[in-house]
Amino acid sequence: SGSPSCLPTALLALTKTHTQEVRLDSCAQFSVAGVELRKYGRCLTRDAPVDIVEGFGGGTSRVLGVWRFVGTTQYQQRITIDALLVEGQGDELLIGEDWMVERQVKMDFGSRELKYQDVTGQKVILPFTCHGVSTLQQAGQERRAVVRLAKTVKLATNTRSVVQMKVDAEDGTTGVFLPKPTSKRHLLIAPTVDTVKDGMVSVVVLNV
Repeated sequence: SGSPSCLPTALLALTKTHTQEVRLDSCAQFSVAGVELRKYGRCLTRDAPVDIVEGFGGGTSRVLGVWRFVGTTQYQQRITIDALLVEGQGDELLIGEDWMVERQVKMDFGSRELKYQDVTGQKVILPFTCHGVSTLQQAGQERRAVVRLAKTVKLATNTRSVVQMKVDAEDGTTGVFLPKPTSKRHLLIAPTVDTVKDGMVSVVVLNV
């Protein structure tokens, strides 16, 4: 597969001889697959809901259609993923918000398991691993965790709000989270010391 990811990663057997790493990204609107995976699935339609995807692999990619992949978990349970097949990006496979919302999944970072009930009412369990850093300050070296936008929030003027931010770090990690410089000068965000819980940290924001 591609370079190591800080996203939770699961394993699915797409064939008897090919086991695929699958990234779990609730911040991605659609599930996406690189073009090299087309041989492991089948085309549902060439008429995809979007023509271009941005951010997958760091750039823009042309969408070739919607492909269906059927994989088997280590518990021998079958999982179906309908994903946008895109040019380039090799053999990357990413499960996005569309798949998670449809199945109303729950991600348990304590047991490292994604769980949901299928259409028959059977509980499906997909184990995953996290490649995030275990500590943000380790051996005197600077360690960084990538912060991702969980949702947009509207803040009233002259208010102090606590906003939940998604970070790519393991639950239980305690560290200093530094805000990225921004052009929005009316928003004041100080360096925050917090412990990661359910993949999130709480950040105080002043809107002046």
